[in-house]
Amino acid sequence: MTSRVRVEIRTSGPSATHSITLGDTDAVVVGRAPDPHAVAGPAQLVTVASPNVSANHVAIRRNGDQISLVELGSRNGTWFRLPPASEVRFTVPSHDLALQIAPPFDQEVGADAPADAQWRDPSEYAASLQHAIAEWLEARKVTARTAIVAGSASRSNRPGRIAIATGEDLVVELLGTADSGWLQWLAMLERYVARHNVLFETEQSMREEGLIVASPAMRRAVARVIAAAASGARVLMLTGPSGSGKEGLARCFHRHTARAGSFVARNCAMFSKDLVRSELFGAERGAFTSSVQRIVGAVEVANEGTLFLDELGELPREVQPMLLRFLDHGEYERVGSPASQRADVRIVCATNRDLRLAALADEFRTDLWFRLSVHVVEVPPLYERQEDIVAILSRRGRGTASLFDAFEPAARELLSEHDWPGNFRELNGFAERLVLAVPHGPISVDQVRVALAEGSLEPLKPSTRASTGQLPEAVAAHAERAAAGYLEDHGSRPRTWDEVKDFVENYLKPVMFAELSSTAHLPSLAAVELREVADRMESDRGTAAKQLRRYFDRFG
Repeated sequence: MTSRVRVEIRTSGPSATHSITLGDTDAVVVGRAPDPHAVAGPAQLVTVASPNVSANHVAIRRNGDQISLVELGSRNGTWFRLPPASEVRFTVPSHDLALQIAPPFDQEVGADAPADAQWRDPSEYAASLQHAIAEWLEARKVTARTAIVAGSASRSNRPGRIAIATGEDLVVELLGTADSGWLQWLAMLERYVARHNVLFETEQSMREEGLIVASPAMRRAVARVIAAAASGARVLMLTGPSGSGKEGLARCFHRHTARAGSFVARNCAMFSKDLVRSELFGAERGAFTSSVQRIVGAVEVANEGTLFLDELGELPREVQPMLLRFLDHGEYERVGSPASQRADVRIVCATNRDLRLAALADEFRTDLWFRLSVHVVEVPPLYERQEDIVAILSRRGRGTASLFDAFEPAARELLSEHDWPGNFRELNGFAERLVLAVPHGPISVDQVRVALAEGSLEPLKPSTRASTGQLPEAVAAHAERAAAGYLEDHGSRPRTWDEVKDFVENYLKPVMFAELSSTAHLPSLAAVELREVADRMESDRGTAAKQLRRYFDRFG
């Protein structure tokens, strides 16, 4: 009788497990889009629908009592950490063989890891990793060389050469004497890079769908969405203003669940009150007037996949208990049928309303709020994502140059001060108007002001640019406090333009706002009367809340 061994293929998604059985001479190619010609001879194909798995990831071949694993040049490696195109052979174990082919996103990196790398476009990704790790090593007075080199099929298997998602390798080479913790540090750096690789590849997928992610604030939101999907979360709530990218994050969640079903999107504001139940859960033929055929509801269509419910706050009260029952038990009833149906669906809901206040005002069921609020991710508005604005405008072509490159310095400063209440819809409209109005040459601050005003609902606020000259003594003291906070967090003063922008946005502005508004002495943001502060500072409440939230989070 032919002996067989079972191999369990695992990915970062908890439900994405594939079990295969190998005979004495069987071969298998595993990947997102496996090619039967990736190995010599006949081979089974195992498709793993995960964004972190390469098209041809790893090959497994059995020859009698020997198993060989061949890494096919994947970006994220395998649990065995096989170098691309290298081979490892071992004797068939007596137990099932488990193979991890994509790093779990929520793996522990460690509190002492380098600061998050920051990049604006894919060309900067590898250098941003190298910079972050080099700074981390320098702060620990470790004498080491870091370099970005081309990925190679003959990659050495020695520690310190780490695969990057762009196909390159990051080399971390110790130049002095290693202490006992060096190998542990290298292992941590591998986890650090693997986590960033997942983020980078996710951003590339979102970029193909038209959603740019370049800001630290949005990257944090993406990371939380990926972590929720990797943990097996059944429910995710996305909060934030309309047009901030919530549907893109919902699709990101679906990809990282690696489930076989479809992504189904429904907008609760578009449901008529009479048909909302049938739109969600379906209806039998003849269940109501003009019902001439059975309606397949969104829940049924999304079985084994993800259902995205946008504008959840508009869901009628009478349907909310039906959604709650489905979330609790996975059961629902079609209109016109007393029989219970079952479906396995992940739910992502989005709202631009404050559902907490709606629940307290009895406008939304409190029990449904508590059921949906297991994982809540706040999607930041566009005015908190200056890097995203720059990246989007840089992608908009205007002749042979990008739109952003054409802005004069004062025009760029005006853009950084604008609140973008319409978020991406407003930004895209602004860019289209400007390309038509100024097809050639530099773009002045007045031309930007006109293009902004044409798409604004309210008059533009006057510029808050300070006049040049020596800073008053008190202002200089506040700036020094902000600088001390940055130095404490980063280990050095701002040295690059991106670091200067980080310092100004997250340290200097919050300190100045708190000091000038006389709120720096208060214990927390909850103790601030935002309307009064906004009036005193001649700002809107959103700006006051943003700056003071940053202040109390860091300096409070």
